[in-house]
Amino acid sequence: MREAVKGAAVAWAAWCVPAFGGLTWFEKATGLSPSFPVGVTLGTALGVMIAWRAFVKVVGLMGWWREGRVRSAKEEEDWSLLFQSLGGATAVAFAAAVADFVGSGGMDRGGMDAW
Repeated sequence: MREAVKGAAVAWAAWCVPAFGGLTWFEKATGLSPSFPVGVTLGTALGVMIAWRAFVKVVGLMGWWREGRVRSAKEEEDWSLLFQSLGGATAVAFAAAVADFVGSGGMDRGGMDAW
């Protein structure tokens, strides 16, 4: 599990910089703004990449889904690592949302005043 999560995080880190640049360029070139801030989208992608890689590489191939199979202590640690990693991806997306909110003017630009 550790290698699957690490592989997803490394792939995301390598992909994140060009994706951020491309999304930022697209927004400026077309004048279209995305529904979600770019950082939130990329943070969400990290969570999806971790979950998918962990499922395909580990859960699916090792047969953790087989009925009647008893998990070992190592597998319990692996599940814990997966959930901690998904929590980390959630923290990245949340931090990006907060940074976007603060960077765009926060309350002054329709935040709580719009309520």
